[in-house]
Amino acid sequence: MIVNGTDEFVGANKNASERAITKALNQPSEYQIAIGGRSYANGKLKVNYSIAPHSKIEKGDVINLAIVEKSLENYVPRGENSWRKLHHDNVVKWFSSFPLKEKGELEIAVSHWNEKKYVLVVYIQNSDWKVLGVASIQE
Repeated sequence: MIVNGTDEFVGANKNASERAITKALNQPSEYQIAIGGRSYANGKLKVNYSIAPHSKIEKGDVINLAIVEKSLENYVPRGENSWRKLHHDNVVKWFSSFPLKEKGELEIAVSHWNEKKYVLVVYIQNSDWKVLGVASIQE
């Protein structure tokens, strides 16, 4: 598992995971992201955004859009979890990355859209994979 592009460890190591996530959450954001209007039509979701401060944009910075399903369950017919119902939170269903600009419109192909079922997560990363700012919309 890698947290914020800097801390690397085996994902089953709960203590290392908690330390790395706490450390990342305690770092101030370098960017503020404002998510504006959004629309869905013809299989495309469009999301408007703006960031501040504009002067910090560096070559290689990207803005990512993840569409996350809040809750998902599935039955497993075979294997070590056979005949169990597994519950998953925050499953990324669609993802796309764009060059960072001070404002713009993100567009992603989405087969269906349900505001009550999904969360939009927008975040900025630099070329070293460090997260520089995050915003989300949950209905």
